[in-house]
Amino acid sequence: MRCWITKEISNLETDLAIFAVTAKDRVETSTSSKGNQVKWCKNGKWLKSDFLGYEGLSEILSSWVALYTNLADFSPITHYYQCNVVEDSTTHIGCYSNSFLDESELCVTVGRLLVLKHGIGMDKRLDKMSTTDRIRTVVSIVEGLGLSNFGKWLTCLLEFDYLILNEDRHLFNIAVIQTPNGYRLMQASNSRHLEYGEKRCYT
Repeated sequence: MRCWITKEISNLETDLAIFAVTAKDRVETSTSSKGNQVKWCKNGKWLKSDFLGYEGLSEILSSWVALYTNLADFSPITHYYQCNVVEDSTTHIGCYSNSFLDESELCVTVGRLLVLKHGIGMDKRLDKMSTTDRIRTVVSIVEGLGLSNFGKWLTCLLEFDYLILNEDRHLFNIAVIQTPNGYRLMQASNSRHLEYGEKRCYT
């Protein structure tokens, strides 16, 4: 399985949206091994602020590039758009997307899933394995939950990360969606830490 560009990119949305939020709308404040990124959820929209520089623009670009790869064969692609988020008179630059969860669904990271299914020491057991065995073990566990295409999807996701220079992919930003009837694949997202997404790359 290979991640290929299959179409010409066009029709990018360029209008800047502005969202007014409060601290109560925050859903997560520590989401990355590289720093803190404030997130909000309001009226069916997921909002993310920049922290290291240009994560929002990187997320927007990568989401539109992903649309024209075969990642879309496995699950819909999360589209991101540029926005400003105003909280208590402070303006945050970032991006937003429509919510990809129904009310009865829950986004669960693979890292969290491994802990729930195999105990808190699972990460230490994985650390002792080779990279190949580590990937095979994770894929086996997740596919055992009924996600038979997880291995192919993960292969495409990691190849896509290579294509866009995403340097922050780990078990806690690879996720699946828990539904009342089991699990389904997550939409491809969370590619904000591209090599060109931080201000240090331009100084």
